[in-house]
Amino acid sequence: MFEVLMPLYSINFRCILVDFLGNGQSDRIKKFSPDIWHDEALQTIALIEHLNCEKVNLIGTSGGAWAAVNAALERPDLIHMIVADSFDGRTLNENFSDNLLSERRKAKNDLQSRQYYVSTIIPDAKVYIFNQGGHPAILTNAEEFSQLIQGFLSADSAL
Repeated sequence: MFEVLMPLYSINFRCILVDFLGNGQSDRIKKFSPDIWHDEALQTIALIEHLNCEKVNLIGTSGGAWAAVNAALERPDLIHMIVADSFDGRTLNENFSDNLLSERRKAKNDLQSRQYYVSTIIPDAKVYIFNQGGHPAILTNAEEFSQLIQGFLSADSAL
């Protein structure tokens, strides 16, 4: 599914799509880890080390955003910048998957909800809320998302 987005990014970046164990076309596993996003972070770190990459940028969508953040927390020496798409950045509520789309529709029209996403926890963080589209933003707003991301990743000297 994300392969169709590669032309939007591969012009300016070396891009690698990660297919975590048990997902997509990767090897099947008998059971997912109870701490799946930390396990996926460790898979990401292993791939970065295996490819001998230095200071990579990660784009994670939904649960993949959790994996990207966990990878950066685990190995900040390997990660330069993170883009976390369709991700609130704190915790998942009990009904996360059921309520996500409904909450986003309401949040787009409510100033207080929009301000919730403006956080000082990560001082160099940037937040962008699309006026339309669905989950994940990287697919439903592909071209605008690509332009924002490339600008963000290219502007690291301003951070």
